Amino acid sequence: MQRDSGCTKSINPGVQRFLSYFSWPSLKTILAAIIIAGMICSVFELAFNPGNWLNQIINNYIQVLCVAFFIILLFSFFNPFSIKNIWLRLLAVIFWASLSGVMGGFLAWCINNIIMNFYISHPLRYMFLVVIFSNLFVLSIFAYRALSLRLQETAERLAEKEINEQKLIQLTAKAELTALRAKINPHFLFNTLNAIASLIPDDPSRAEEVVQKLAWLFQYTLNTSDKALVPLRQELDFVRSYLEIEKTRLGERLFFNIQASDAVLDTRFPCMLLQPLVENSVKYGIAPKTAGGRIDLDCRLHNGRCQVRIEDSGSGFDSVSAEEGFGISSVRERLHCLYKNDHSFSLSADNGVSIYIDIPSSI
Repeated sequence: MQRDSGCTKSINPGVQRFLSYFSWPSLKTILAAIIIAGMICSVFELAFNPGNWLNQIINNYIQVLCVAFFIILLFSFFNPFSIKNIWLRLLAVIFWASLSGVMGGFLAWCINNIIMNFYISHPLRYMFLVVIFSNLFVLSIFAYRALSLRLQETAERLAEKEINEQKLIQLTAKAELTALRAKINPHFLFNTLNAIASLIPDDPSRAEEVVQKLAWLFQYTLNTSDKALVPLRQELDFVRSYLEIEKTRLGERLFFNIQASDAVLDTRFPCMLLQPLVENSVKYGIAPKTAGGRIDLDCRLHNGRCQVRIEDSGSGFDSVSAEEGFGISSVRERLHCLYKNDHSFSLSADNGVSIYIDIPSSI
C-alpha cells in the first residue's frame, strides 16, 4: 500500500500573481495609482454644492477601486504580458483592460446605487468613459512598473560594475605589492650575503653566527611572503635582527636604538617596509664614515595613527637634487598601494637622514 507523502498541491500561478499584487511594494504602487486616478477624476466634479461635490468624489473613488480590483484579478489569471508577439500582446492588454472596465464600472454602479441612490443618465457613455479610464489606468501603472524595473536593473548593473572595479583595483594593488616584495627579497639577500662574505676571511665564527641569524630572517620572510600586513612587533624584531647582522660586520661603528610604546606593538604594519629604509641608513649614512654613527627608530600611537620615525647620524644628502634609490621609492609605492591618500611619508636629509611615516592604526 502506497503511503501518502503528505505534500500539498502547488499554488496556481494565477493565484500567486494575484497575491503578489498585495505585497507591500506592489500595493504601494497600486494605492498611489488609485489615489492619483481618483483625484484626477474628481477635478472634473467641481460644483458649488459642497455636499454634492463630496458625493461625486466618493463615487469616483468607488469606481476606481472596483476597476482596479478587476484589473488585478483578470490580469493575474490571464496574463497578457507573457505573449511574445508585441501586437497580440497589445490587443490582449486592451481587451482585458476593457473587460475590467466594464465589470468594474458595473460593480461600482451597483454599489453607488445602493449607498447613494446613484443615477446615470447615459449608461453607454458612462461605460465607454470607464473603459477608456481602465485602459489608461492599466497602461500608466504598467509603464510606471516597467520604468521602475528598468531603473532598478540599471542601478544594480552600475553597483555590480562598481564592485567589479573595486575588486580589480584591489587585485591590481595586490599584484603591485607582490611585485615590490619580489624585488625587495633578493635585494636584501644580495646585500646580506655581501656582509657575510666580508666576515669569512677575518672571523669565520662570527660569519657562522650571521648565517644563523640570516636563516631566521629568511624564515620570517618566507612565513610572511603572502601577507601584506603583520603586527608591528614582528616587523621591529625583523629590523632588530637585520641591524644585529650589520653590527657584526661594522662592530662599534654602528649603534642602534629601537623604541616602541606597548600600545603600538599590535598595530598591523606593512611587512618589510622598514628594512629597506634602515638598510639605506646603514649603507649610505653609517658605513662610509670612519667613526660610524647611530640609527634611532621610534614607533608610537597618536590619535589612532601609527607614527614611525627613523633617524641616522650620517652626512645626509641634498633631497632636492639627489635621485631616490630603490629603498625609498619602493616604500613610497607600497604605502600608496596600501593606503592611497590616507598616509604621510616625509624625508629630511640636512644633518643625517630623518624619515617620518604616518599610517592608520588597525589591529
